[in-house]
Amino acid sequence: MPLSTDKKTLWGWVFYDFANSPFSTTITTVIFNVYFAQVVAKGAPVYGDTLWACLIAVSTLASGVIAPVLGAVADLKSWKKPLLGVFALSGAMSTFLLVFSGPGTIVLSSGLFFIASISFACSFGLYNAFLNEISTPATIGRISGLGWALGYAGGGLCLALNLWMIKTPMIFGMALPGDLPVRLSFAVVGLWWAIFKRFGIADMG
Repeated sequence: MPLSTDKKTLWGWVFYDFANSPFSTTITTVIFNVYFAQVVAKGAPVYGDTLWACLIAVSTLASGVIAPVLGAVADLKSWKKPLLGVFALSGAMSTFLLVFSGPGTIVLSSGLFFIASISFACSFGLYNAFLNEISTPATIGRISGLGWALGYAGGGLCLALNLWMIKTPMIFGMALPGDLPVRLSFAVVGLWWAIFKRFGIADMG
């Protein structure tokens, strides 16, 4: 049985997962979380790990309050696709701007991550709202699984690229010591999100 009668919409939906999953891997799980705790919050009166945990808690709480209201408004006004585009762009831009994070930039880095995290959560909620529209009870599991698979692929590929850049900066033309390769990895995630989300959102219904 075919997954969907509208292949363009189907692949547009699953490809957005490919676009935004690097935020979960590079930013919240592997690189930026460590960078924030050890570099950005260095010298702060509170341990960096504690500040990071508080930032995650606050952004998660805010997302939990905003996302349901946003979803209701999007359904009522038929604004799912435009709002998805807005939050995807907001998330990509704020993530890209994390390239300016560094020692002593707790307020800037926290604010940018807060915006990016909420944008990620809200865009993902709107993205998931399309699933019932592009699937049937017989295909919903396979379509959802395909989205997860491409999401893992996108997150893994972008993370591998970023770790390669950090480990061997000379290959990328960065011979000087410092944290530039790490900071550039945040910009890579923002660009990845912005570039690949165009292929996904543009083809969604």
